[in-house]
Amino acid sequence: MEYTPGASRNTDSLTGAGGLRPSRYTPGLQALGSTYEYGVERLSYYDEEEGDCYAYAYDGRGSVANLTGETGESVVSYTYDIYGSVEESGVQADLPNPYLYRGEYTDALTGNQYLRARYYRPSTGSFLTRDTYPGDQTEPVSLNRYTYAGNDPVNLEDPSGHGWLKKKVQQAKQAVKKTVSKAKKAVKSAAKKVEKAVKKTASKVVKKAKTVVKKAVKKAKTVVKKAKKTVKKVVRKAAKKVKSSKLYKKAKKTASKIKKKVCTTAKRIQK
Repeated sequence: MEYTPGASRNTDSLTGAGGLRPSRYTPGLQALGSTYEYGVERLSYYDEEEGDCYAYAYDGRGSVANLTGETGESVVSYTYDIYGSVEESGVQADLPNPYLYRGEYTDALTGNQYLRARYYRPSTGSFLTRDTYPGDQTEPVSLNRYTYAGNDPVNLEDPSGHGWLKKKVQQAKQAVKKTVSKAKKAVKSAAKKVEKAVKKTASKVVKKAKTVVKKAVKKAKTVVKKAKKTVKKVVRKAAKKVKSSKLYKKAKKTASKIKKKVCTTAKRIQK
């Protein structure tokens, strides 16, 4: 593996001589000297012998669907059955390329795929050797230790060639965890929306209540003010009426006489 400082990709130079995985695929031929470029996945390869560069295009399952030339035109296309048997077509259908179904390396002579722990044969949809994982009694299909991805290659894959059921269980757990996480987020979001709506409604109710109370207080003050004015007016009228009456005048005159007599008596006593 060669890495260029400052570059965002790695290049992997493979040679067929003495290597376990030759760099190019041609029936009956293993070519030499190709440089592969990687990002998240294999991006392209440079044919050092011919001086040509080709880019990889993938389908939804991660299998190589096309190889394109330097100008972007498709030079070879690949179609697969569900287990990975491949058919090639295009202007360069015989173009050497060992990376096919699920993007895995395919042996040039046998057509078998190298899946780390074991070799897989797409033509039969089975591995050449048994899985070391004994299987699970609750999952009968796992007891056949030669099957590829539990005989469900449309939904599952087995890039390690070992213990596909464990991966399936792990995927299921991750899916459940993801679903639960989404549900929790949805519940929290709904709760926040409800809380916000309740607060908004409560705020409106309180505001309206305050307005009603203010109006009631204002009206009560106006009524009280009017009542005070009315009482004062009534009292004034009553006082005026009393003062103007004969009885009030007579009582006032009598009180004045009594006051004079009291004052006169007091002077005599002092002498």
